[in-house]
Amino acid sequence: MAGSASPLYLAGVVVVLGIKIGAMPWWDSPWMATRQIAPPPGLSTVTPDQHMPLIMILVDDDTGVIAGMRGHSWPGPFNHGAQQAIATQLADPDDDAGSAQVDTWYRQYLTPEALINSLATHQVVGGYGT
Repeated sequence: MAGSASPLYLAGVVVVLGIKIGAMPWWDSPWMATRQIAPPPGLSTVTPDQHMPLIMILVDDDTGVIAGMRGHSWPGPFNHGAQQAIATQLADPDDDAGSAQVDTWYRQYLTPEALINSLATHQVVGGYGT
């Protein structure tokens, strides 16, 4: 996979992670902490000067085959924002509200790029972000 992966999230009763790699279009994936299987839900704690390493695995939706995998990192400020969004979800774990919010966003914003450009709260580019 060439280019820089650029995840970002939208906070509310649900978190949407957007991914952009190189010249490819944006992809998005909703995520809810309340649906995480392994406890504790959430992300590891990092300070603003630390990066959290992670591995992104892209799977072809049609075949289920792994299309790409790469290491990346979220800087402390981005990770802290994600932790705040997750804490909001866990304080009021309403799956129905989360599903309704995602449905509303997808009706209002017809492409991942439109959704992300309108609602993005934090962005990471090449491992650095705000």
